[in-house]
Amino acid sequence: MRLFGIALCSIAALSIVPVGYAQKPAPAVTNVLFQCDCDTELASRYATEVRDLLAKSPRYAEAQLTDKGPDGNPTFNWVIYVSSGPVDDSGPLSNLLVLSVVFTWQNDFRANYALVCGGPKISTCAVNTLASLDKTIHAKSD
Repeated sequence: MRLFGIALCSIAALSIVPVGYAQKPAPAVTNVLFQCDCDTELASRYATEVRDLLAKSPRYAEAQLTDKGPDGNPTFNWVIYVSSGPVDDSGPLSNLLVLSVVFTWQNDFRANYALVCGGPKISTCAVNTLASLDKTIHAKSD
């Protein structure tokens, strides 16, 4: 009787597990070209932060302008263009940075925004850039 009970529990446990359960395959990595007009120290820190985030991201890979596929076309579709400048060269606001960020997909304009970043918030601005790219990519695919 005890063996019958164990067999019955085993059958019940197997019926709970869905048939064909498997993990979904990971989505393909999106190659992104990052171009930044980063002439100041703060802007260079921002560019480094964005590049580091692209390198660590499971969704994105940083592409180079020279990356070409077998057909001679670029291996990237998304481009982040950034233009930066200081708010004030030498005054009390010299630790602030103004950024203009533009996203394009296959040379078509998709989105842009401007932001002001303070010295200690540079990494937050970089994270927000990739979050905005996520939002733009998902808006395009909807």
